[in-house]
Amino acid sequence: MKRLLLIVLLLTASSHVMAAEKTSVAGKIQALKQQAVKLHKDLAQLEQDLLYPSTTQVAIYVSKKLAKNLALSQLDLYIDDQRVTSFIYNSEDNHALDLGGMQRLYLGNLKVGEHVFKAVAKSIDSKQQTIVLEGEAGLYKSNKPLSLSINVVDAAGTQPAAISVSRL
Repeated sequence: MKRLLLIVLLLTASSHVMAAEKTSVAGKIQALKQQAVKLHKDLAQLEQDLLYPSTTQVAIYVSKKLAKNLALSQLDLYIDDQRVTSFIYNSEDNHALDLGGMQRLYLGNLKVGEHVFKAVAKSIDSKQQTIVLEGEAGLYKSNKPLSLSINVVDAAGTQPAAISVSRL
């Protein structure tokens, strides 16, 4: 009887030890997961800093101002007469821009100095006619990040539609 009681006591104690070890292992796994997530976030930030250092960074955004009568179909961006990006718009993209959204069109690097930024947009007006709009600006890129805005403007038919390129 003493042996049976001793065996039951040992089994109960060992099951408690095993449960504590499982809890401890689960806690360690959770801590490792949290460390991995933090490390991934830090690596992503480091990658951004290395790929786009602030001294050469340029970011270009697109918006529509009073241009609900125009539907963008395509926009090409040129920097120093070289096309750097092109985007084809669908109805959802136009709806987001009509609601006041801004789209990041380009993120890249430029050396310090004078640069020419040109945007060419194909759009469709309320009469279903295709219109080609162009806007250009010569701007100096300093050793600080440069943010530009390409605005598609149509003053409700009182003026012809236009594109403006300006600093943010």
